[in-house]
Amino acid sequence: MKLRFEFLTLFRQRIGRESLCVQLADRPGERPTVLEALEALENSIGSKGLRLLEAGRVAGGLLVFRRTPAGALERIRHPEDQRLDAGQNLVLSVAMEGG
Repeated sequence: MKLRFEFLTLFRQRIGRESLCVQLADRPGERPTVLEALEALENSIGSKGLRLLEAGRVAGGLLVFRRTPAGALERIRHPEDQRLDAGQNLVLSVAMEGG
């Protein structure tokens, strides 16, 4: 399954791209989780020095969203439980301090 990641704000500056497609392993009858997709992304960007995961969980300060068919963003709060469908886009951003 091919999955597209979009990068917003400071995350886009850190990675140096607006988006990136990642190929996830096909497993018949089983859809990958958002956490597995983040692991695949982290493996594909390698030496960029971005920490997406810490001890098997989403790193502090990383925000993960799913883009709906209408273009809206829905925050994913439990990436280990959220399953992905083919053709979905995930959107990553960093939490910003201040008000």
